[in-house]
Amino acid sequence: MIPLFDIELLRWASPWPNTLVVNVMNKGVNFRTLETKLQRTWTKSGTIQIIDLHEGFYQVAFSNKKDYNFALFEGPWMVADHYLIVQRWRPFFLMNAKITNKVAMWIKIQHLPIELYNNIFLDRIGMSLKKFLKVNRLTSIHSRGKFVRICMEQDLKKPLETHIYVCGFKLNLEYEGLHSICFCWGIVGHKREY
Repeated sequence: MIPLFDIELLRWASPWPNTLVVNVMNKGVNFRTLETKLQRTWTKSGTIQIIDLHEGFYQVAFSNKKDYNFALFEGPWMVADHYLIVQRWRPFFLMNAKITNKVAMWIKIQHLPIELYNNIFLDRIGMSLKKFLKVNRLTSIHSRGKFVRICMEQDLKKPLETHIYVCGFKLNLEYEGLHSICFCWGIVGHKREY
């Protein structure tokens, strides 16, 4: 048993506060292809450093917090016509990568009455759906009346919520950018055999 003290781990993990871990869903992609795409898409105000990890994961460190937030919250992102899974970095990430499949994703809710397009009610919707990250600013200021967009952190191995109820009305949830959802079980990547 090799000792590791909490104070050491905190100090050694300190260079990675604005870091994401990414992998391309259901596809291997070469480092240069990913690097070119992310440099072009995610660097607005600063720079990024990409580190090739094992098992198809890449660590992306941001020099600028705005770029980090843009990459984390403004997806979904695609690389080589496949979706990029974007997760917050945490110590010992790859040790738990097999069981951790959390990703920030946008949920669209259509047909919400315009009077409910306010921050208080939209926050309530987000909180009811577990790991709420943010509401799309345009929907909360009435600029877009067709739908509401809410960003959530979702564990892809757990069933997805399919709808919510508001005053007895059922409103369906649409997950942006996820084309491989099993609608029988509500799980990403699961394929129902017929």
